[in-house]
Amino acid sequence: MKARKDSFFVWLFHAFFGFIPRLTVHFVFRKYKMKIGWIYKFSPIVMDPRFYYQVFFRGSLGLGDAWVKGYWDTKDPKSRDIFYVCLIKSEIDKSIIAKIGSAVFSLKMWLGGKQTRAQARKVAQVHYNDNPRFFETMLGPMVYTSGLWEKAQTLEDAQLDKCLALARLLDVQNSDNIIEIGCGYGYFAKYISQMGGHIVAVSNSKGHINYAIENFRSERINFQCSDFRDIEQLFNKAVSVEMIDATGPGEKNLEDHFYDVAKRLYLEGIYVFQTIIMLDSGYATIDPFMEKHIFPRNKVHSIAQITKACEQYFVVEEIRYTHPENYAKTLQVWIDNISNPESLALLKVECPEYFTKGEKKYREYLEYLTRAKAGFLAGKTALAHIKLRKR
Repeated sequence: MKARKDSFFVWLFHAFFGFIPRLTVHFVFRKYKMKIGWIYKFSPIVMDPRFYYQVFFRGSLGLGDAWVKGYWDTKDPKSRDIFYVCLIKSEIDKSIIAKIGSAVFSLKMWLGGKQTRAQARKVAQVHYNDNPRFFETMLGPMVYTSGLWEKAQTLEDAQLDKCLALARLLDVQNSDNIIEIGCGYGYFAKYISQMGGHIVAVSNSKGHINYAIENFRSERINFQCSDFRDIEQLFNKAVSVEMIDATGPGEKNLEDHFYDVAKRLYLEGIYVFQTIIMLDSGYATIDPFMEKHIFPRNKVHSIAQITKACEQYFVVEEIRYTHPENYAKTLQVWIDNISNPESLALLKVECPEYFTKGEKKYREYLEYLTRAKAGFLAGKTALAHIKLRKR
């Protein structure tokens, strides 16, 4: 994709008077052994001088937006994930420029305060109510969480293995009354309903619930478009799949989540969840690009943060770690699903809104998926299955 030509004079201004941002960005990249324009296939190649302004003034967010706008790419476009892995491992996020940007961004997130119902609905409006045809193409079996690839050869098998692992940890019985918090498109609710039990599957996305009712309707499942905090019924088991990272930044929001789940469980009730976990306490677990364009107020937590936040309400019974490669493989399949020529041609017809303004929305998804994959490949994030019992 070529950079947009907004104005020749704007381009000229950046080219001739942007020497301070240009020199600074080159210096920082060189310091962390990430030179621009190297001979390697993952080397960043600048195609528009506005790249330097974006990175100088906006850091990680500017780097992502600059790629979306076509200001830069890697020498081999398919190797951009390798560039991000190298960038993460170089610890460039510890540079002074990055720290200033991170501090400003963290302050903004902190000022957001408690994760309210209105904020949770905003996430659904920004992301989850998008055209389901796009997600059908990207996700395949309509599961927007990582599969397990220890034995699987296909994405569908990996998702089934993930469902089986969680269902076994939950120990699903016919007599169970289960709430699934953040049920997505209903795939997992359908799976565990076939193993027994009755399920209230909740999502605050109308797009999710409409799709789930149309495709996964069952007598054992009650799909509800609601915030789970509005559900007053009591359950003996609760389950969620990669939902707690949407509880908002700050340990108080995480603690409030466990309180709200505990309120909806009988004594000795079980809560099982799959979550992305932070492996490196120094790694920035709120990505400004993803926060702005994809998942508002998303935050990845460490195991220590999770266990501390839940200790007042739950006893930790089991923690199972899975290899970061599981999510990296899942993300790569999603990338392939929306970037192969046949799918891309279909998406341009059925989801034209993703390709307006220079393919902006489509490229935002590619950027987010690539960044997420790099985090797992760099060993900064992983997956965990956690089982809690209510005190």
